[in-house]
Amino acid sequence: MDSESMFQSEMVKYLEACHMGEFLTGDLEAVKCAVDDEEVDSSYNKPTETLPIPPPPRCKSRSCKGCSLCSLWLKWKDDFTKVVDDILLRANVHRCSGSSTKVTNKKGEHSVGCRSNQSGTCKARFPRETFPMTFVDPDTGALNIKKGEPWLNTVTDVVTYLICSNTDITSLMSGTAVKAVVAYVSDYISKSALKTYTVFDSVCNVFSRNSELLGGTTEHQEKARRIMTQIVNSLTAKMEYGAPLACMYLLGNPDHYSSHSFKAFYWKTFVTEAQKCWHPDEYNKYMSEDNLMLQRNGANLMGVSQAFDYIYRSSDLDHLSLYDWVSTCEQKCLPRKYVKVDVVGRKTCVDPGSNMASLNVESDADSSECSNNTVPLKTSFLMFSGDHPLHKTHYLHVRKDAQKLVPNFIGPPVPRPDKGDREFYCSTMLALFKPWRSGNDLKSKDQSWDSAFHSHLFENRDLKIMQNMNVRYECLDARDDFSAQCKKDSFQDKHIPPPLRDYVAEDTEYQLGYDGDDILDDTELRLDVLMTDTVGRRTAKWNYDKNVAEQIMLNSGWLDRVTNDNSTYVAELHADVQLKKFIDKHQHPVSGDSSTPYKSQSNPNHDPAVKIVDGSYFQQSYKVQSPID
Repeated sequence: MDSESMFQSEMVKYLEACHMGEFLTGDLEAVKCAVDDEEVDSSYNKPTETLPIPPPPRCKSRSCKGCSLCSLWLKWKDDFTKVVDDILLRANVHRCSGSSTKVTNKKGEHSVGCRSNQSGTCKARFPRETFPMTFVDPDTGALNIKKGEPWLNTVTDVVTYLICSNTDITSLMSGTAVKAVVAYVSDYISKSALKTYTVFDSVCNVFSRNSELLGGTTEHQEKARRIMTQIVNSLTAKMEYGAPLACMYLLGNPDHYSSHSFKAFYWKTFVTEAQKCWHPDEYNKYMSEDNLMLQRNGANLMGVSQAFDYIYRSSDLDHLSLYDWVSTCEQKCLPRKYVKVDVVGRKTCVDPGSNMASLNVESDADSSECSNNTVPLKTSFLMFSGDHPLHKTHYLHVRKDAQKLVPNFIGPPVPRPDKGDREFYCSTMLALFKPWRSGNDLKSKDQSWDSAFHSHLFENRDLKIMQNMNVRYECLDARDDFSAQCKKDSFQDKHIPPPLRDYVAEDTEYQLGYDGDDILDDTELRLDVLMTDTVGRRTAKWNYDKNVAEQIMLNSGWLDRVTNDNSTYVAELHADVQLKKFIDKHQHPVSGDSSTPYKSQSNPNHDPAVKIVDGSYFQQSYKVQSPID
């Protein structure tokens, strides 16, 4: 904050040397004139289409006054500044396009640009605010870096020169900015599946471009082939697979390199198993969704849960928490060489844990190789307990510390400590980091999950992992909060790169957009009331929609409590629903009026509320044909 301090002076020098927001040789108009003059020369090549020229060797003499090496260096330095400005002019100068209204071109395609949104404002927030020199905002303490061009983002000249294309170098001067970028980069490089609305938009665009083909005389098979090919190509482009990734795939090389290996971990199965004795209804519901794996054991089929491997682990691993168990242990089949050959020549496997038990596992071992009809056994196997369905055919292999894997949590999002169901979060963390064989090991009957969580002494490493689990949510919150702030006209933060702003704006546009409906104006006013310092725009929008939905349900009587007077009607309604589901599943729809109701089998005089309706009934554009409808 002290403008006279050495710290601020050195910090400003460092930041200005790292990135800039202007050209090196002049303003925008001067650079345009210089590039136009260069293009007249027949030997001129666009720098965006050529490789950068490396600098010449430097003169090592400090007292040199103009040797050949110094002359070459000065010539290269002059060319360097011109090339950087040329690249910036071609690749980095922003030009707004699009509009708030849907405009179509000659091909019938909708215009796409930074202003193609409801407000018609640039999503990249150009033009940017300019500063003649770097200074500290006395109110916030933020550094406003020197910037001379409103239509140019901040860059580093060396990076621009080497990459020869559009770049964006920004100093992240706040924790929110850093976490927002982490969320952006993680989503960008992980290449998650396309959002549903993006897929349907691509399909719609392909059909719009091929209206003549669909209405032509081409054979149906050829039409389908062309349409499907274009849809696949369009979706491939939307997934933004880069050339390096495609080359890696074609050359048979790995598509990524990392310092750790990862193991899929379906955590919900284990947590549900741990909660079985405390929440049996939840367990029965989960297991009724076919979450058992069928596995062959000889001639028999058996249902095996992934949690069995941890619950029925060897007693030598009693001290191992679930997280460490996933990182170090792996189920493996017992090697076939451990066999016992009986008198009649049958080959059966010997359990290394007991050296006597016979297991129904085929083996290729020859009886002549066995001493006393038994292959010598190793004692390094950690066998499952006898309650495990596969205790005779499988064992646990324990990796060394250097070979530990990182659990990759698959399934629903892991609960958060600061939001949502606190009891579920505590039960999940206890199941992950406290050794157990049943839920009774995690807490006592008179304890809540929260009190059990606080009473357990977790290791520092476990607490650190719990903290790291929440980093992703903190990054997503920062991204959402930044997006909400971007929507406010008063927000002036300039420390996030434009790609992040574009990404956040598009995601929020979809979440909050109404495609131009008048309700948006009213919603904007209401959201301003709901938004606070701790609640962003998305959360406020969610709360607003929830309140509206609850009010509608209250006014329509949907949330009225069931009394004895109408319990019979509710039971008949339930029976009608089940009957409708049964008929839909086992019979083809009958022809005729699509609104014909099903007659209640329990009460023929009852007028059922369950009817067959067309799918358009659930669409916003549905129009009733008669008052009875």
